[in-house]
Amino acid sequence: MEEKHNEVSEMKVEGLQNEASEMNIEEVQNEASKMNIEEIQNETNESNTEKIYSETTAKVVDRKRVILAAIILLIILITTGVYAYFTSMKTATNVFTIGSIDIVLTEGDVWDTASENGEAPESARNIEPGQHITKAPNVENVGKNPAYVYLKVYVPVNNEQNLFSYTINETEGETGGWTQREGEEMHTTIDGQLYNIYVYEYDETLEPGTTTEQALFDEVIFAENIYFTPEQVAEMGAVKKIIVKAYAIQSESGVEKSSNDITTLALGDSNEDRGLVGQIQVGDKLVGNQGSVKLLKGASDVQISFENSQGATYTSSETGVATVSNEGVINAIDVGTTTISIGGDGIQAKEFEVQVVENVQNATIKVGDETVVAGTAVKLKAGDEAQITTENGEDMTYSISPTDAGITVDSTGKITVAGNAEGGATATITLTGKLSGDTRTIEVKVNIRVGDKVKYYPTGTSTWEGALATSNGGADVALDARGNYKVTTWKVLSVDGDNIKLVPLSAVGSLTLQGPQGYNNSVYLLDKVCSELYSDSNKGITATSIKTEDFEKYMTASALSTTRGSGYNKQPGKRAYSKAKSWYPQIYATEANRVINGVKTTSGLGLSESNGPITANANGGKVQAGTSIQPVHTYYILTSSAFLGGVKPEYDSVKSTLSSMLFSSRNYWVASRCVRAASTYGAFIVRDMYSRSLNAPVLFNSDDVADSYSRGLFPVVSLSSDNLQESATSGYNFEVK
Repeated sequence: MEEKHNEVSEMKVEGLQNEASEMNIEEVQNEASKMNIEEIQNETNESNTEKIYSETTAKVVDRKRVILAAIILLIILITTGVYAYFTSMKTATNVFTIGSIDIVLTEGDVWDTASENGEAPESARNIEPGQHITKAPNVENVGKNPAYVYLKVYVPVNNEQNLFSYTINETEGETGGWTQREGEEMHTTIDGQLYNIYVYEYDETLEPGTTTEQALFDEVIFAENIYFTPEQVAEMGAVKKIIVKAYAIQSESGVEKSSNDITTLALGDSNEDRGLVGQIQVGDKLVGNQGSVKLLKGASDVQISFENSQGATYTSSETGVATVSNEGVINAIDVGTTTISIGGDGIQAKEFEVQVVENVQNATIKVGDETVVAGTAVKLKAGDEAQITTENGEDMTYSISPTDAGITVDSTGKITVAGNAEGGATATITLTGKLSGDTRTIEVKVNIRVGDKVKYYPTGTSTWEGALATSNGGADVALDARGNYKVTTWKVLSVDGDNIKLVPLSAVGSLTLQGPQGYNNSVYLLDKVCSELYSDSNKGITATSIKTEDFEKYMTASALSTTRGSGYNKQPGKRAYSKAKSWYPQIYATEANRVINGVKTTSGLGLSESNGPITANANGGKVQAGTSIQPVHTYYILTSSAFLGGVKPEYDSVKSTLSSMLFSSRNYWVASRCVRAASTYGAFIVRDMYSRSLNAPVLFNSDDVADSYSRGLFPVVSLSSDNLQESATSGYNFEVK
């Protein structure tokens, strides 16, 4: 922002000053001497000011020779317009102006007309102590942009007393008024006269074409009980000025209306009339409300300018970052920050920061925590937000194309990916340097999302081993991913950074588990055949069977607790089964939290873990305890509705997709064991998906009863997103490379 003095206003000031200088001080003295001294003394007694009168005049002349001087009030109006703009540093002619700020200071018809004629109005001539003079400063916004406006009033001082007083029009209700800026009472000396300075802020943003609703004040009052000797009148002159200055700052400039920096930024300070006045300008940029300015690395011959800069001196705290000459010319050397200090005889000391930054083409750009690499797309998930930042780089503006890809970027550089943005959707963001005008592009791609379809043709083979799967001598089954267990369409189950999990569009095949051996080897066999059928070691792709954890990971702890605590799911308490009903599958002796013959062991296998194949013992894979068993109740049924109602908030946008993929109408095995502590026996179960519920068919009871079930296979494939590319095949979002 720069301060621009209106030429007309300067002419008015000069005219008024000349008129004042032409007045003969003796005329004022003679007029004052004609007054009857006894009348003055009587008036003084009536006003209860005898003590003040005596103290003021005793040291100067005999009390009887005191004369009341008539003081001519001359009020000079200085209107200041402020313009805000920015420019490219590449050329001197590439200047872009954003609107303008221009204001007019008015004080009522009498004062405005008198000022046009170069004279003070009659009401301000030959004034007497206590006299009220009508005067109403208002500000009109004649520029193109909304503005914050301020008035600064200079009140002349004599013997530590303000010669004029006034009452400001404060805000009442919704009517615009004025507020004094606290802590900003200042002082200055102009032409030998001491002034107290007061700063006032208009409470509303002043729109273009409007005038402040209330004047700062409606009148000024010349101080009562002010008496001067002829010598004092001759010494201080016959003219007293109360000065009013108006300022404006574009409201979109980033400067807070009530910022503590306003005084130094726009209104100067106590020595403004001798030293710095208004805003410092560095080249074509203004020192902002943070007291700093940015320059591009390599920028040269950048001039510091401000009002009354004659005789100023300049220093830079970090000459390796930027140097400054005796004439105030800055050369930006390298990235970093330096403090430019301004001083000199009669110049108010001031300093500001210069940040030297890289051109956008050379700056380090990040999206979130990821550094942008040229030629590489930044991958974001649907629903993600990420901030573009430039390390040691110039400030940017942002644009994006296309605008219908479900990806947006705002003016601050925040990228938002819509929750329904398609996986693989791509947009290009263009960054334009505010200093250089140069550009740089970033490609943003929507990462694969939950529910996206993936084309993947695994080619593995495996064998379902009957001796491990059953206790009744089941036959082996040959499995082939290119034939009877072929899956070609997969869906994305989860996206964790670059780690992607896929599940088949539908369960495949039918495999039988039976009796204690089915319980013993369920996890091992299901994981084994899924791995052998659907993995690809050459591409780093692995596969296992789905497990209860693949359901539970999406649910809140409270929802799971509620599910486990209702109906048959509820833990029935400790139930021990005596010797006759203490049969258990061999693997139970290695599971965590087992209780056999009254001894509890907390360590051991989890319910979705195995130690490899278990060969059946002489009893067909089962053992009878010596006295009893007391299995922990881990059984529960999870319905699709309970799942949907218990999903964690972060998965809320995809819960329906997850439910449709997991809670299939096609029944399949889930590679996790559990136990139900029934009233008369313990039931050893392998989980399954049955009738759209995570269910639990019993393979073996502790009373030595076995059963058999057949279900499909539901593999979970894990791979890196680097293995995927957009698919050209209709109906698929991605395919494995």
